[in-house]
Amino acid sequence: MAGPQPNIQIQSDPGEWNKAFGPNVFTLYNAASTSANIYYFEIWNYNLSEKLATMRQNRNLAGVAHFDVQKILASNVEPQRGLEATSQLATSGPETLEYHVKAGYISTTDTPVITAESATTYKITMGRKPFHDLNWDETPYVGQYTFVASGLHTISEPAQLLTDWNYSIPKSSLTGGVPSEFSAAAYSQAYVRNIRRDEQWTVSAINRADVSDGSTEVISKLRITSYNGATLVDDITIDNTTANGGGPGRVSPCIYSIQTWPYRILTAQVGPDMLGLSNDITHYYVWFEVSNDVTIIGCTDLNPTTGIYRFDIDNGECNDFTPIQLSWMNSLGFRDYFTFQKRNDNEINVTRDEYYELPGTWSSNTFAINEYDRGRRVFTQSAEETWTLRTGYLTDNEAQYVKNLILSADVNYHIVEANDSTWYAATLETNRWIERTFRKNKLFQLEVTIKVSNNITTQKG
Repeated sequence: MAGPQPNIQIQSDPGEWNKAFGPNVFTLYNAASTSANIYYFEIWNYNLSEKLATMRQNRNLAGVAHFDVQKILASNVEPQRGLEATSQLATSGPETLEYHVKAGYISTTDTPVITAESATTYKITMGRKPFHDLNWDETPYVGQYTFVASGLHTISEPAQLLTDWNYSIPKSSLTGGVPSEFSAAAYSQAYVRNIRRDEQWTVSAINRADVSDGSTEVISKLRITSYNGATLVDDITIDNTTANGGGPGRVSPCIYSIQTWPYRILTAQVGPDMLGLSNDITHYYVWFEVSNDVTIIGCTDLNPTTGIYRFDIDNGECNDFTPIQLSWMNSLGFRDYFTFQKRNDNEINVTRDEYYELPGTWSSNTFAINEYDRGRRVFTQSAEETWTLRTGYLTDNEAQYVKNLILSADVNYHIVEANDSTWYAATLETNRWIERTFRKNKLFQLEVTIKVSNNITTQKG
């Protein structure tokens, strides 16, 4: 009969939510008196159908083993292509990962023995964080509600969208129409951006809201209201259904299937023309809502789960150039946008491999040299295309926001006035950011160069 065996357990973890690019450390310890020298660790996908990685490590002098799995997590996420052209809603795909872990030890016969499994899943985004941050607090990105028995839960802290634009102004300073849905005191700040009518723009949000009694809700719909000054013009609702690109498996706003990957985060298209907003609007608001089942009242919408996000229509100045919109992966792993409206330069650099062919009719019965014989010929050639883009004067907040573009490894571009909704992949050539202390706003301009990811197709000579 076998004697006591080691009992390896998880002492600490990176938290339920985290970012893939940065420390993600699990610490294992032995809860039994029987020792084990080599600790063992496995990572599985969200439904335990695929093993993603295995690791083994000697315990340290303190009797524990620390497993930093960030490289494994980072290799299992990548940007979602085509997210900018989302028509209504989109779920989170390859830019997120939901996973289980198992822990154990290596036996004397070199066999893994599992002694612990995670009770719930861990979730990561393709975000980045400082090298010293072990955890990521997702709470600001999850709507918080105060429980009300047999009534509507009240908003206590609205969620932020997954964007690096985190500069807000007091709600009291907003001019023109403001939706009555934001009358609660919790909506004290507003995030305001300018947008051209023909821009494409997406926003992303964690598909969850927390209630103070420990229950959770998921997003039921996207709402958009537009105004001409103080006059309401459009009021649009896009239900969070699989038919509209969202989910999960919603039967009604209060009845839905179990929420797992890829429904943990939702992305929505909020470009004015993409939404079909009226031509005469001056501004509009976008927000996500959740619903809950209330006794007698039934399934009812709660206050918006996301904060006040407003877009002011601004089609630029008469002396602007053809606008080029950039989209990049932000620090949270989703898309941010900026449109460069000043002078842009398009450059094509061609590299040719040449050889010299002796002129003459060498393969014919008679020999002649014609005036049009090539002599020097092109064997192969490649053509790289670059764009140099420039902004107007930026506010301090805009400059800090666009700095995240320089740090991004995934950039796409879109020529806004080309009657083409296609986005093209590019590589950022600008690799330097200089920030100087300044005393006045709008004294910063940015110039960036991007290289089109795919070369222009050319022929041989």
